[in-house]
Amino acid sequence: MKVFATRLIDITELKAPEIAEQWYTDVKKNPRTPFYHKLSEDEAIPQATDFYRHFRSLFMAEKPYEMAQ
Repeated sequence: MKVFATRLIDITELKAPEIAEQWYTDVKKNPRTPFYHKLSEDEAIPQATDFYRHFRSLFMAEKPYEMAQ
């Protein structure tokens, strides 16, 4: 199972910009994410890309919520 998780993390980090763009498109349309409706693409996508590029450290963290903040 660990091999699959590691591979998923590798792909997530590799495809961070593409995933971030898809994420941004989805949260802009979702009525349950009103905070993101106000954010510009220039603000949101770099933040999301950074999040996905560092996904491994967040996934492996002892306290992932604190690290995400």
